Amino acid sequence: MSIKKLLISTVFFVMIMAWASSAIITVIPDSTASKVCHLGYYAHCSFTSYGTIISIAGALSTIFIARKLNCLKF
Repeated sequence: MSIKKLLISTVFFVMIMAWASSAIITVIPDSTASKVCHLGYYAHCSFTSYGTIISIAGALSTIFIARKLNCLKF
């Protein structure tokens, strides 16, 4: 694998992990939050359900693009 391909694969992997992490972080309960989220509890993100869906969609689209460019093997 060339250095360029390795760098591109690493960037895609980091992007996917960032999207997945943000999806997880948005649903974590937080008692210090100022507003109740759409799911009915205090969370880090007041628009939890929408933020989670957007983050998952971002991760899936990044996976799709990376696989289309043949940069990921999973």
